[in-house]
Amino acid sequence: MSRTALYQTAAAVLVVGAVLTAAGNLLAPQGGARAAVASGWYYPITLTVLLGGLLVMAGWPAVYLRQRAESGVLGFAGMVVVLASGLLLSVAFPLIQLLMYPWIVTLNISNKTLNDGPMAFNVFFAVSSAAVSLGGVLFGVATIRARVFSRQVGIGLILLAVASSILGFLSLPGGGGIHMSWWWATTGTFGVIAYMVALAWYGIELFRNVGTATTAKT
Repeated sequence: MSRTALYQTAAAVLVVGAVLTAAGNLLAPQGGARAAVASGWYYPITLTVLLGGLLVMAGWPAVYLRQRAESGVLGFAGMVVVLASGLLLSVAFPLIQLLMYPWIVTLNISNKTLNDGPMAFNVFFAVSSAAVSLGGVLFGVATIRARVFSRQVGIGLILLAVASSILGFLSLPGGGGIHMSWWWATTGTFGVIAYMVALAWYGIELFRNVGTATTAKT
């Protein structure tokens, strides 16, 4: 497989993964923890989000590689931070939802305690969300400086990463958001969607960028 085909495949994987992740979060069952797990949509949606996260993380490094030389250390740092925190948020956590939550809701725990969830989750989401947003800002700045992709996509990532962080904070208890349950939260959902829009935008730009470069050479 040629380098162009590899880049375009990675771009398609990134876009599909972003769409699946956004759709899965948007359609996720709302309400209390037990009600969410009891929903017939719980397993299909959780699997969709997990698959989407895996695809996004598999395709994301190709965006960095396309501008590796031009983006320098800043681009590498942004890519690594997004990859590391993204793996935790979009792969590790959905896997826990899939394997652990159906068992947790069968335990003798009050609905209030179950829906509030452990404080450790709030810390986890606050730190991971801040990290993935910081990585997005760094990568966006590197993109603008590298001039491989359009300036607009770099600015878009910066703005959407910041918006994602703010919306994620609002979803935390005490953050002012509408806290629906201890893993599905309205404002947090829109934060995820904002970030996925930015990553899908990069995937589209990568696909077009490589295709344009190939045409120019021929």
